[in-house]
Amino acid sequence: MTIIRPCLAHGLPMPDPAVPDSPADHQARCEQLAAIVEQSGDAIIAYRPQGTITFWNAGAERVLGYAAEQMLGQSLSLLLPLGAEDQWPALLAACTGSAETQRIETTWQHRDGRAIGIDLVPSLVRDASGRLLSASVIARDISQRRAVERALRQSEMRLNAILEQTSMGLAQTDFRGRFELVNPRFAHFVGRTARELYRMRVQDIIHPDDVGQVLEVVRQALTERTHFEIDVRFLRPDGGVVWTRHSINAMLDSDRRPQHLISAVLDITQQKLAMQHVELMLDELNHRVKNTLATVQAIAMQTLAKAPDLQAFKTAFSARLLALSNTHNLLAADAWTGARLRDIVASELAPYQREDPASGERVHIEGEEVLLSPKLALALSMAIHELATNASKYGALSTGSGRIDVRWQLRAEGRRDRLQLHWVESGGPPVQGATRRGFGTRLITEGLAYELNGEAVLEYAETGVSCRIDVPLSEAAP
Repeated sequence: MTIIRPCLAHGLPMPDPAVPDSPADHQARCEQLAAIVEQSGDAIIAYRPQGTITFWNAGAERVLGYAAEQMLGQSLSLLLPLGAEDQWPALLAACTGSAETQRIETTWQHRDGRAIGIDLVPSLVRDASGRLLSASVIARDISQRRAVERALRQSEMRLNAILEQTSMGLAQTDFRGRFELVNPRFAHFVGRTARELYRMRVQDIIHPDDVGQVLEVVRQALTERTHFEIDVRFLRPDGGVVWTRHSINAMLDSDRRPQHLISAVLDITQQKLAMQHVELMLDELNHRVKNTLATVQAIAMQTLAKAPDLQAFKTAFSARLLALSNTHNLLAADAWTGARLRDIVASELAPYQREDPASGERVHIEGEEVLLSPKLALALSMAIHELATNASKYGALSTGSGRIDVRWQLRAEGRRDRLQLHWVESGGPPVQGATRRGFGTRLITEGLAYELNGEAVLEYAETGVSCRIDVPLSEAAP
């Protein structure tokens, strides 16, 4: 007879086959084996080849709730849950050695109706010809293990859902920087797929100019603490740059040495660009304040030098400051990105327009839309102010019948445009020509040439003053 018992023999005192048993030893050993089987915490069930139960230990009663007298002579199929009768052939085959496996996980039903996860390990007794004579099975309750596994799977599903759906990038690397885990958001930030990243190190996607500095900051931080924050600039495959803020936690081994780094990542590119814009604007503001003060000083000095008395100085200086202020207001309305030429001309000449349109147009403005840079806008506004002031004192705007025509156009010159503006007065008193070159005239003819590398030509025709201004738009706002 061949006895196959891979588990029941484990841990039991086995006889030495070279030493024959005495009847007393045999009896003692049998009693010991019976006690071990009876006291086992697992269910131990013996059955015939067709599945009829022949032995049911106390452990089986504890695990399944049935007493031995209820189950002896019954079929193992009674232990299957209601509705699972179709599983009986497979279970019998596994318990009698017809199946390949020697270990089975299944579900049985407790006497109170509960489903119990069961781990089965059968032991088979065959005769010399291999015919199955009887069998037994150790049945272990694995319901708790299954509950733990189910909770673990649910936890993993929740974690995966968080990783997939969160708007924050998440990445895990080993201590050498090789990616071990990334979520879709992080992959989107850096413009690569997760499969690509798993073949890379974080050093491979940091901007080349920053790699050494970032690694040194990380090394230094890890010597002092296990959590820190750092801003990192990544270079995307398309050449684009993305700024990210990392909140990093180090996972330590038993010797408290960092083994893995887990990063929660935010895209702060827009924030960085906004900060850079603010810094640029502050620098630009400082520059413009200095230039404005220098302009005010020059206007004051030149106006004072040409004014015949203090009252004349006050009047001329106040008017020029007001013109400068008006242009500053136009620039400020567009956050100092530029000002439209039409707005500058219209603002300066608005006081001279007739209130009643039926009386005829006194000021005519014509030209395409041109957005001027702050530097060009300030220079042209001062020139227009001087032309308008002279016209109101001595020219077309000094009489009720006078008229001003202001026209401009753009002319291509190579790879940039030039602005050509034409100021023409008519209907005013006869022009006798300039007897002296005052500050206003010099500001127009010399100031534009100096400030803008342009040209301004004043002509004193008897019918009215005209001025041609030609300046490059290289300083124009985009």
